[in-house]
Amino acid sequence: MFYLAQDALYLREYARVLAEAARLAPTAAEQAFWADSAKGCIAGELELHASWLTPETGITAETFDAEPSAVTTAYLDHLRAAAFSGEYATLIAAVLPCFWLYADLGERLHAGEFGARALDPRHPYASWLQTYADPEFAEANERAIGFVTAVAAASDEQLRRRMHRAFIGAAEHERAFFDIR
Repeated sequence: MFYLAQDALYLREYARVLAEAARLAPTAAEQAFWADSAKGCIAGELELHASWLTPETGITAETFDAEPSAVTTAYLDHLRAAAFSGEYATLIAAVLPCFWLYADLGERLHAGEFGARALDPRHPYASWLQTYADPEFAEANERAIGFVTAVAAASDEQLRRRMHRAFIGAAEHERAFFDIR
């Protein structure tokens, strides 16, 4: 429950960061994509969390007033720094790991690489695991990769280095989030 509560805190802010990417995006297609992603983050993921984070499972409104863990805070600080930089390229590089890592994980879970238990519909997080194996999520991931790749290809070496640092930093924070306790 602690992980889910921290993830819900994270998603609320992640949606705001995605909305900032939409605001900074130079094309209508990119604006729409990042805005839809922010909406999906709120409507889809947080709704899914709400089905687990209930008074029956010991979660109350105070859960969402709780302080984020050090891991959650560090990750959000990283994303906010990218968002507040006003640099679209760096921001979309920073949000990409949340798409890419979960799409990869969803694909591998769906393929059975983590054993039969992960595929069992009675698994306590089956609906969450299925979300990341959803073809629409895979398509969103490919679009996000495409936008970041296109921006990187059109950028100078210095900007590509900042994008790389933002991506690697977010990937490291995402990895740390898996071990949150």
